[in-house]
Amino acid sequence: MGCGASKSPRSAQRPDRGGPPARQLIAAIDVARDTHAAIAAELARVKALPAEEQSLLGNKYTDPEELWRALEAGGGDATTILRASWFKKQRGGRLPKRGEPLPPEATITVAELRAIAKASRCTYGALPVISLSHFWRTKEHPDPDGETMELVITALEQHWTYFELFGVTDLGIIIDWSALWQAPRETQAKIEAFKVGLKGINLWYAHQGTTVWLITAGADRVKRLTYWDKGWTSFEFALAMLIKPANTSIMKDWPQVVDLGKEGDAQIKFARPALSEPLAFFGGHAYGNKTYTNGADRDAIVAPKFQETVFQVMGGVKELNLGNLNWGDAEIKALAVVLPLCRQLTKLQVHGNSFGDAGMIALAGASGALAQCTYIDLSMNQIGDAGLS
Repeated sequence: MGCGASKSPRSAQRPDRGGPPARQLIAAIDVARDTHAAIAAELARVKALPAEEQSLLGNKYTDPEELWRALEAGGGDATTILRASWFKKQRGGRLPKRGEPLPPEATITVAELRAIAKASRCTYGALPVISLSHFWRTKEHPDPDGETMELVITALEQHWTYFELFGVTDLGIIIDWSALWQAPRETQAKIEAFKVGLKGINLWYAHQGTTVWLITAGADRVKRLTYWDKGWTSFEFALAMLIKPANTSIMKDWPQVVDLGKEGDAQIKFARPALSEPLAFFGGHAYGNKTYTNGADRDAIVAPKFQETVFQVMGGVKELNLGNLNWGDAEIKALAVVLPLCRQLTKLQVHGNSFGDAGMIALAGASGALAQCTYIDLSMNQIGDAGLS
């Protein structure tokens, strides 16, 4: 775990001072200071590692074999992967719970997914794995009336021909409710399998090769909380937004983040937010006010887990494809905050956005993060003389 990942930042602990404008200004300063301190500590930690360990940092989020190994952990019994060709024939059903009787054709093995990926014509690293990011509609069952299942089946039908164009004959679908043993886990074997499967959950969403489908429409039936109100779904979304190629880029195999809560082109042309900084889920930061079923989840699990994952993901990424996202100076400044972590980055694409001098100056000042890049595309922005100099 990265330095400082086990405790809340000062900005989450400091009491309010002064009136509303003063409090807001102080809070913003505290947030920025804490973020820069956390990044500086992580850079110092990485610098002290042996060169071989530095080169492997974050490898599990870009190497397909690392994803396969995570899904095979526990002898392949920790994570159940549903077969997409079977799933799309289940209209009228609801998401199956892990442990419910399923026919043999309902699941797919990692060995078959490996073979499909190897035989595919994907050029930019997309893998035949779909991870579902969805909110639970009730505590007893996340999809009691099959609403989520219908959305996924419709999406599979719409995208199937596209997958086939890339030589992808089938896919695996990972859904928490179906993949991992759910409570009550009556035996020690189930408890251990759950723990093993849970260790790989970050890769479901953050790995550069997975495709993440979001179920954002509607609200739960308990507190009427939406996808965007909830901490765990926000966590999954933020992970999916880190290093996957932009949906708007021509240098992708297919859109790898799709919002099934929207209609038509809006499913893939939604606004992509700026990259999240590592402390984003601590109190006072961008996602610090989200709701959790267990109130302790934020500071004990999600916030430090996100911090650790950002350090690993950004520390190992070699290419960032962030073109044609309509990002202005604010988004590029946010990118510049995390760029110092990207010590292995060789290719940065931020073409076709709308940032100007302020964004360019922020990029140039990102603590030498771009020094090792061999390809940087800044074209079709609004950079003037100050930015160029």
